[in-house]
Amino acid sequence: MSAKSTALPGRYSAAFTPWVHGMHEALDDPNIHRVVALKSAQVGWTDGVILNYLGKRIDIDPCPMIVMFAKEGAARQFSNEKLGPMIEVTPRLLEKIPICLAFCDCYIPKKQTEII
Repeated sequence: MSAKSTALPGRYSAAFTPWVHGMHEALDDPNIHRVVALKSAQVGWTDGVILNYLGKRIDIDPCPMIVMFAKEGAARQFSNEKLGPMIEVTPRLLEKIPICLAFCDCYIPKKQTEII
């Protein structure tokens, strides 16, 4: 996890969110077509469920995926503040999704702003 997006940077640990494993199992189960969660704020949903699952699928078992947000601004914010920084600090993901190409219209790493 990127220091830009979390208070606990580095490799993700589900020690604080052991329920995440069950969510990932449900997302991987071909018999489950919808996963719904009733949750409170700040419980590790974005990092633990969404980002880690996206990262796993991109790295280990690529497939078409859609992450939807209610508004375009929220999608751009997620891309800029969460997804892009995670890819940037994860070498296996960065090999598969070059940041400068994948996020050229919304996520531009600070290092590359002079080049663009």
